[in-house]
This record gives sequence, C-alpha cells and structure tokens, in this order.
Amino acid sequence: MMKRDNFRGVVLVGVVASAFILTSCAGGAGADSAAQESESVPYGASKEEWAEAFAEIEPITLTAQSPYTEDAPEGYDWHLYLEEVSEWSDGKINFDIAYSSSIVTDFREIPDALGDGRLDIAQPVPQYFPQEFSASNELSEATIYSSNRPVEGTISSTIWPNQVAFESEAITAEYEDKGMKMLMPYVYNGAGIIYCNEELTTAEDLSGAIVSVSSATQAIQVEALGATTTTLEFAEYYEALQRGVVDCVQSSHLGYPSGGSAEVAPHVVMDPEGPIIGGAAAAAMSMSTWEQLPLVAQQLMWDKLTTLMIAKMETNWHGFVAVVEQAEEHGGGVAPFDSSLDEPIANATAQIEQALRDQGDLVDHAKSASTYWQDSVAALELESVDDFGELDTWLTEQDFEPLREYVETTVYEEVLAPHRPE
Repeated sequence: MMKRDNFRGVVLVGVVASAFILTSCAGGAGADSAAQESESVPYGASKEEWAEAFAEIEPITLTAQSPYTEDAPEGYDWHLYLEEVSEWSDGKINFDIAYSSSIVTDFREIPDALGDGRLDIAQPVPQYFPQEFSASNELSEATIYSSNRPVEGTISSTIWPNQVAFESEAITAEYEDKGMKMLMPYVYNGAGIIYCNEELTTAEDLSGAIVSVSSATQAIQVEALGATTTTLEFAEYYEALQRGVVDCVQSSHLGYPSGGSAEVAPHVVMDPEGPIIGGAAAAAMSMSTWEQLPLVAQQLMWDKLTTLMIAKMETNWHGFVAVVEQAEEHGGGVAPFDSSLDEPIANATAQIEQALRDQGDLVDHAKSASTYWQDSVAALELESVDDFGELDTWLTEQDFEPLREYVETTVYEEVLAPHRPE
C-alpha cells in the first residue's frame, strides 16, 4: 500500500494553492482581526509570497474540531488541510484542534453551533436535516448519477457535486440562512456499500433481509432489492449485526473499518456499477467569523480547497483497501451485486429521478455535471483498475502528479475560481 507520507509529498510539492477547512470552534478570529487590512494575493502564489502577505497580519487562532482521533486514517484529509493552512500562512493561522468531536458531540447541533458562535469551522451533515437543507439533500440524492468505479468514479464524484452546489442559489441560501459560510458543500465519502453477516448478493438472498439505512432515498434503493429497511445509529451497528437484529447495514465505506463491523459482518457488497447512495458531509464556517478574517486569510483557506480534494480522494482509496482487507481477514470478502438485481436497481433509480424532477431542476444540472466531469477525468487517461481489490497495488504504483496538476488547474478554474474571495 502507498504510504501516507509518500502521497503527502505529492500533494505538497508544488502546491500553488489548494484545500479546505476542518471543523473548528468559538470565535477564534477575534474582533480585532476584522480591522486588519490585507492586499489580494493571486492564485498560484509561492509559499514565500503568502508569507510576505501575512507579514503584517496579527495571529489568528481557530479552535478546530475533528470527528476523528488524531491518527485516524479517516481524518487524514482534514488534518492535512489544517497543517497546510498554518504552514502556508507562515504560522499566522493556527488551529486548536479538539479531536473526536469533543466540543459538539452531536452532529445535529453543528449548524446551530456555527450560527451561534460555539464553532468557527465545522462539518455539518445536511443529510440529517431533510427539511431545513432540502436542496442539499436533493444534491445527495442526485448522486445516483455518480460513477462508483474505483478510480475515475472517485475523482469525478469528488468534483461535480461541489460545482452544482456552488452554482445553486438554493443551496447557498440554506447555509447563509443558518449563519454559515459554505466552503465545501459536498465532502464525498465514497461509494455506498452494504455489509452483511452472511453473503447476500442476489435477489433471492436479499428477499426479506433487514437492512439499516440512513435516509429515505437509500430506503427506496434497498427496498427495491427486496429487503426490509430500518434505521439505526452508527454506534448501534455492531451489536445489531452481532445479535441478528439486522442482517446488513447500508453505509459509507469509511465507517466500516473504524466501526469494527467486519468482525460480525464480513460480507460486503461494493459495486463499481451500482448507484447506491453513500454518505457525505460538508464544510462550513461561521459567517461572522469568516467576515472578520482579513482577505489574505480567506483567500488562502479558499485556494487550499484543492489539497482537500486530492487528499479526500486518497482517503477514500485507502478506505476501500481497508474494507477489502478487513472483510477478507474475517472470513468474508467484497463482491458486486448479482445481475439478477440489475432491473430492480434501475427501477429504483428511475423512481428517485422522477421524485427529483418533481422537486425542481437541480436533477438536470446534476446529471449534466456528472457526465461532464466523468468525461473530463476519462480524458486524463490515468492508469486505472475496475476491481476494488486491485486498488492496493494501484496506489503503490500510480504517478499522482497528473492528477494533482489537473485538480490545481482545470478543477480550480472551473469549480473554485468563480467563487474566490476578492
């Protein structure tokens, strides 16, 4: 498997401006920083030019909250972002990091915490608020158009939902109405998977199986397979699977290794062609804190979004490898859906698509954006694999320089540049 430090070198060397913001807390910008003036810094500036731009800026401290432990592989992308923002600001932007969601323990409180100042920067999960974030949830549902292929699908699915969100007045308004500055509206957590205590991949296998899902749209997909759905909290998965309360859990792949579920559910359905909706978070900042930041700080945080995108892709790839390894270690494995489920899956997709059309025109934008970025990524002609089990070797052998250049030029120019603070 490719070492994290090796990939980090690919991300850092020659990074001209990229990434995102991790979670954080409690008015860290401070009232005095609102009065700090700074000149605009062009995208592509060197580290030395950024340091010069920050020379007269007073230190800024933002208390950051990560949902992961300090060394958790799932938090690699967030923690790399914090390190880079601090480093490229010449130490003028600092993060006091509270790991394991130790400040706001309930994800459902994060939007309010950003609005009332308990948090400066955080990762809200719009999926928890289908009414208050209806447009954001439409976007998540529209990921039925995403490709789940291990390489190209991971890249394109990291990109296109963010373009759609940035161009959507409705999604932007949902954040602003809650007192939040939208930074990364769709933090892609990989293709959706189903893990079970027995091997269940055919229509006959899944008939009558009880599957925990996280949303109404996921329920439509899973029930189309012949299963019965229920809803459990993440902390309940292991015991419910162990005791046979549920047969399977539908979830994002990143939660599988960290939750220990492989011990009781080593049989995983992870299908490159199956449009099972996965999970996603977002990244947002307290609007009041954002508006107090000097322009140079806003620009650096915005430009560093490309680093987050690249690191998030790598986090997902390593997550897929971990799923395969843990499933096999506990006597199971990873397999796609049987062809007997092709028609039920297609019917569920059509049902979801029609529901989205009834809600508005976001579905057409999502479909065209997904197609556009899949074609754009395909034109890169990266070496690829079609099997999740081959990702380990691919990560070791792949040259990531063309991908880095692609994200820092094409993706930045088309997705991020139009919304850069100026």
